[in-house]
Amino acid sequence: MWMPKGFQVDLIAKEPDITQPIAFTFDERGRLWVVEAHSYPQRQPEGQGKDRVIILEDTNGDGSFETKKLFAEGLNLVSGIEVGFGGVWIGAAPQFLFLPDKDGNDQVDGDPIVLLDGFGYQDTHETLNSFTWGPDGWLYGNQGVFNHSLIGKPGALKRERIEMRAGVWRYHPTQHAFEIYSTGCSNQWGIDFNEVGHMFITHCRSAWGGGPTSYMVQGGHYWNQANSNHAPFIAAGKVAWNPGNEPVFRNFLPSSAGYGHGEGGAGKPGSRAVYGGHSHVGTMIS
Repeated sequence: MWMPKGFQVDLIAKEPDITQPIAFTFDERGRLWVVEAHSYPQRQPEGQGKDRVIILEDTNGDGSFETKKLFAEGLNLVSGIEVGFGGVWIGAAPQFLFLPDKDGNDQVDGDPIVLLDGFGYQDTHETLNSFTWGPDGWLYGNQGVFNHSLIGKPGALKRERIEMRAGVWRYHPTQHAFEIYSTGCSNQWGIDFNEVGHMFITHCRSAWGGGPTSYMVQGGHYWNQANSNHAPFIAAGKVAWNPGNEPVFRNFLPSSAGYGHGEGGAGKPGSRAVYGGHSHVGTMIS
């Protein structure tokens, strides 16, 4: 793992204590909630989901999460998680779920509540993901370009649903309103906000579609790697050349070299990207 000067990496949890992690979040107590995605890459038959949510805790403050607790199991194709408002918010395409735990005893109060359905999973490595609380109190998430979603409350008619391909969406936890925040981009995983509330997301496939990090504007329309299903006035990405003389799409943020790729297998800035592993990336602003 290559790290910029001044940064370091600590191993806080590893196999066999944690397996197939795909998403995580922290609660107000500093505990780590992790989704183990054993259903991926295929959604399992109904009632046969293999995914779990576990809670890891550093009880002695030494930087290692040594205790483990099972919160939920039997979930199916989970790709996103966040905690808050008396429960856990779960993305499990085609469903957006809420697992209530009002008393905070780390046990689900009954069956998961299906808040929305119709999220696409034609391409299971870019389903709804990167759940993040925004500074406005909404819950934000991503979806990649090759999934076609018709999102609405369970039982809603087609005309009552919202269509989405690639984009950033948000959900209000008390008003239960859903809307598209911005449209387009690529196979994005990762959302964060800076100190003044500006949103940034990270693309996995920057070599095809203008990443790896983009500044997102509410109501914005962004080019995507399939070069389709976006507003007709969106221009295609500009090709840049890195020192290795390999064509890449330049980062939307200022860069002297352009990044090769936003996925696992990418090297240092300016190096050629390597398609491998398909590990998803994340975004954090500090």
